[in-house]
Amino acid sequence: MGKVLLIANNFMPYEASLGSCIRAITLADFLTRHNYEVTLLSQKGEVETDLGYQEVLEKLDLHYVSPTESTAADYLLGNLQLFTCGVIIPETRAKIYYRMFRVALDIIEKKGIVDVIITTPTHHAQLIGLYLKLRLKDKVNLIVDYRDSWFTNNFYRKKGLISRFFAEHKEKAILNRCDYFTYISEPMLTQILSQYGLEHFKEKSRLIMNGYNKRVDFQVKKQDENSPIKIGYFGHLTDAKNSFRSIETLVNALQEMPELQDKIDFYFYGDVRLVNTSLDNIKNIHVKSSVMHDEALELMSTMDYLLIIHSNPETAAEVITGKFFEYVSVKVPILNLTPPIMEANKLVEKFSIGKIIDISTVKTVKDGLSKLSRMSGCYDDMDVTVFSREHQYKLFLELLGSGQ
Repeated sequence: MGKVLLIANNFMPYEASLGSCIRAITLADFLTRHNYEVTLLSQKGEVETDLGYQEVLEKLDLHYVSPTESTAADYLLGNLQLFTCGVIIPETRAKIYYRMFRVALDIIEKKGIVDVIITTPTHHAQLIGLYLKLRLKDKVNLIVDYRDSWFTNNFYRKKGLISRFFAEHKEKAILNRCDYFTYISEPMLTQILSQYGLEHFKEKSRLIMNGYNKRVDFQVKKQDENSPIKIGYFGHLTDAKNSFRSIETLVNALQEMPELQDKIDFYFYGDVRLVNTSLDNIKNIHVKSSVMHDEALELMSTMDYLLIIHSNPETAAEVITGKFFEYVSVKVPILNLTPPIMEANKLVEKFSIGKIIDISTVKTVKDGLSKLSRMSGCYDDMDVTVFSREHQYKLFLELLGSGQ
């Protein structure tokens, strides 16, 4: 039996959002089903919920570190290690992550673990891996797993020249020392290679996308061609400042297109928080409450299109939202209401499984909606299992040494 130490900054039961820990819990479950003993290290928090994954949690050896357990010595020693790597600006997060490093080191030595996977964000948790490589060197096989880019992403990139220099130097130190780098979309690697120019980094990098957890075959429901096109969205929406899930442009377009009132219906299931966007006089937007996952899948199967929304072009390039995989699992055409550069658009175009509408302006949204028609048969010759987590996670097995 192989042994793996999996480190995730956010993990149940101390995490209220499944989205922030779904890759960690599903990867842990996958590894246990493939004859690995999985030890999980994370931070302790205030929320306590298993989010429906109690059976998986029972198969793991769980270790949690409370921020209150870290000391001034952890802060000093953590920053001293960073100083040896050329990072001279003190890192406040070194305190908790050096403490977690000490716990990880104890687990590794007691259990004889070689393989360590650190999945982030929160990206600073990758400091644990840096500390491990500085101490253990080749005695540990470190896999750095990115679900989002770090300082190559406009969202995280530092503004000041000095702070940006040392932030990027810190990330390069981590990436240089890892044994493998795994990432969920191609632009993430492209940006790292372009910005950092790391020698031989591409050779140790592997694309391992997210995926759907399970697929259910629903009977295809024939739609009356004269009935409105049904477009469904499942998840969180907000028009808060800097949100990338805003439907403001869509709403403004529909207000200028009353002729679509009887031709297209939008159904939004989930946490919809609109403060600055009014839905008054828009009869074809229907806001529904959240539903459980299995019910959501069944509702998805009744739609003509399933909607992906990303409204911020600055953060769109590398995004393949988890919704993409869920939508594919029910074999319903996808409608991307997104900036043209978004990575999910490439998949929709490559496999011809949907339509793309540019969300940049009211005009582009109006143009796209005015041309929208039903699609049929786009999944007929397609093996959607390549988009399952089970298929994607098999690539992790090739990187692990202890189970081979």
